[in-house]
Amino acid sequence: MFVKNTKNGLCITAPLNERKMDLISVIVPVFCNKQNLEYTLSSILIQDYPEIELIVSDDDSADFEESMVLNILKKYDCSCIKNIIVRKNTRNLGIVKHENILIKIAHGQYIKFISPGDAFTSNNSLTQLFNFAKKTGANIVSSQATVISEPGGKICYNFPSERCIHYLNYLPTEKLFAKICTRNLISAVGALFNKQFLLNCNFDIEYRNLEDWPLWLKVTRNNIRIPCLSYPTVYYSMGGISSKNQNAFKSDVLRIDMIHCYEKEIFAYKNRLSALQKYYCLYKFIGIKDYNSYSLLKKMVFNIVYLPLALFESIKFWLKKFSTRSKKGG
Repeated sequence: MFVKNTKNGLCITAPLNERKMDLISVIVPVFCNKQNLEYTLSSILIQDYPEIELIVSDDDSADFEESMVLNILKKYDCSCIKNIIVRKNTRNLGIVKHENILIKIAHGQYIKFISPGDAFTSNNSLTQLFNFAKKTGANIVSSQATVISEPGGKICYNFPSERCIHYLNYLPTEKLFAKICTRNLISAVGALFNKQFLLNCNFDIEYRNLEDWPLWLKVTRNNIRIPCLSYPTVYYSMGGISSKNQNAFKSDVLRIDMIHCYEKEIFAYKNRLSALQKYYCLYKFIGIKDYNSYSLLKKMVFNIVYLPLALFESIKFWLKKFSTRSKKGG
């Protein structure tokens, strides 16, 4: 079925023909997680959406080879796949630059990112997202994601919550922006993008590994809504490169990007926030930027000033951890 073309490291099918439906480019960015690749690809290859371009791109992992992707494809019917690109960067670029390259390479009218370890929840997940995008006319749509303990593991919880989905679908965009300043309400793995919009908008290359939160802030700040389906279309595996216990604030990989996001995307627009929202954002910002370097006295003062939030965050953390452990053990 597939014709190998070693020029530029691509493996491609025959040229694309005219299509009855929009082509969706499903992009799988790989970096040191090839062990989860088949789990993810298997969920893509059984999709009932008939016009899919599959792009698998590695960000200069030491042990990635094109042949492993082709060997996986041989196990499946692949009738939904109209084009495939398998490639590898010659140096490590980080998530943001890597994905910006892939947006330009993609031929689809729509783009869906899904990382190794994550997967579609059913064979019609992509169709559901596509139909939702057409129905709403939105350039970005999203859905809930079911968070799981590991690829194929126990279900932990769904994100975002029903309340947050209501915010995304109905809250005025100026208030939605302020909500997203305090916490990321949108599941990146649940998102489907209009390619042309993404080309014009792009992930901000001032960040290395944080592509989604700055984009959500920029989009909602410009009064653009990101509608969300109230049910999961994807599984999101815990313990990925960009998160720890599902908490980006505890990720060393994202720390510098998170600090920059607060400075550029949030505090530059603090006039749009309520006093309570500013208080909360400062608490989170200081917590990741300066707290560990504080003296014992400064830490005590910080904890007194932000005691209500510290208690709230601590209770929320332990409830979430207990719930996750219970479901892992169940």
